[in-house]
Amino acid sequence: MILTNATPKTISEALDARFQIQRNAAYITDHSEAVEIVIDLGSVATISTEELNGLIKFQSHARHNGCTLVLENVCEDLVKVFTVTRLDRLIAVRNSSTS
Repeated sequence: MILTNATPKTISEALDARFQIQRNAAYITDHSEAVEIVIDLGSVATISTEELNGLIKFQSHARHNGCTLVLENVCEDLVKVFTVTRLDRLIAVRNSSTS
């Protein structure tokens, strides 16, 4: 099962997708199927320290609830940020250009 969010313009908008984990918690608990929360960051060009912290918390919450957080269509500048901060080891980033 993959849960997706509309394309956000900021990381903060993407983090508002947290309700998807809570809303689907019963399904996640009752099924052995792997759940991915996919956030399309194709419209996001920058990220703040606060938003990086929010992503870390969101990823932790997702993992605690049996989900995997996946970021898609991440621009090159953000890929560099995730690499330098080593968040690419914690949060899956899927791009045709970085696969």
